[in-house]
Amino acid sequence: MLFLCESIFVSIDIGQRIKQKRLEKNYTQEYVATRLGISQNAYSRIETGLTQLKTERLNTLASILETPVDNFISKSLENVKQISVENTIYDYNHLLSTKNLIERYEQRLQELIKLNEKTLILIEKLNNNK
Repeated sequence: MLFLCESIFVSIDIGQRIKQKRLEKNYTQEYVATRLGISQNAYSRIETGLTQLKTERLNTLASILETPVDNFISKSLENVKQISVENTIYDYNHLLSTKNLIERYEQRLQELIKLNEKTLILIEKLNNNK
């Protein structure tokens, strides 16, 4: 049995897995909703990921659909990990890109400072020649 906090937010991913299992069993939404003791509309919100689902209800749902709770959750946790890794990579690449941009601005600033110094020297020479 999988122990979860009191309630979990049903992601679209989990809801799709629940729906897929329901369809494999050839159950209607109304049938599953009746077994859960909720309306068909409330059950529909579970499958679309628009509701919070108590752990107890998730366990009951898994029992009705004759499948382990892990079948609904494990891939979602893998997706969360994958998204986390992708976000970390994006953040790292963004940081490198920003660092690179700052380094180029600093280099350009140094070039402009040198150019300004040369310009001032030229202006001074011109003023001395007058």
